[in-house]
Amino acid sequence: MKKNMIGIAVLVILAAMLVFNLIQNHSEKKKEEKQVYDVSGDTDAKGAVAYPENATFPETGEKAKDFEVQSLDGKTLRLSDLRGKKVMLNFWATWCPPCKKEMPEIEKFNQKHQDDIEIVAVNIQESGDKVKKFIDQHHYHFPIYLDQNGQVSNEYSIYAIPTTYFIGSDGTFQQPRHSGPMTYSFMVETLQKLN
Repeated sequence: MKKNMIGIAVLVILAAMLVFNLIQNHSEKKKEEKQVYDVSGDTDAKGAVAYPENATFPETGEKAKDFEVQSLDGKTLRLSDLRGKKVMLNFWATWCPPCKKEMPEIEKFNQKHQDDIEIVAVNIQESGDKVKKFIDQHHYHFPIYLDQNGQVSNEYSIYAIPTTYFIGSDGTFQQPRHSGPMTYSFMVETLQKLN
C-alpha cells in the first residue's frame, strides 16, 4: 500500500512539473510574439533586422571606402572628392516607409546646415525617373545619387534602410552606423560630434 501511495505521489509530482513547464513555455512564446513587429506600413513601429552571420560593417575609425555615383542630373560624384568636408552618407529607397518618414527631416537639416556638411543621399536600385518623380513630388532639395546596380550599398553592407554613416573631414567614420529613420535633432547632435 505504501508503495502504491509513493508511486501515486511521484506521478502527481511529475504531472505537476509537466503542467508547470507547459505553462512556462507558453508564456515565453507569448512574450516572444509580443516582440515581433510589422513595420511594412507603420513608420512608428519598432522592428529588427537579421544580418547574415558573416556580415561585416564599416566601423568607427575606419577610412570610408571610395565609390562613384551619378546624381539625378547626371553628374558624377566620387566620395574622395569630398575629402576635407564632413559627410552624411544616407542609403534609402522611395518604397521604404521609414525612409519617407526621414526625408522631411533630412530636408530641414539640409536647409539649415548645408554649409556645414555634405549630404550624399544614395537611392538603392531604382530608376532615375522614378526617383526624380518622388523627389519633385515632395520638393526635396538635398543631393540625390543613384546606386542602380547596388554595388555601393553592397560595399557598405546595407541590409536595412534607411542606414546612415557619418564621415569626418579626415575621411573616416567618426560615429557608429545609424539604422532606421533619423530625426532633425539627431542629425544636429551628430554633426556637432564630427570634426
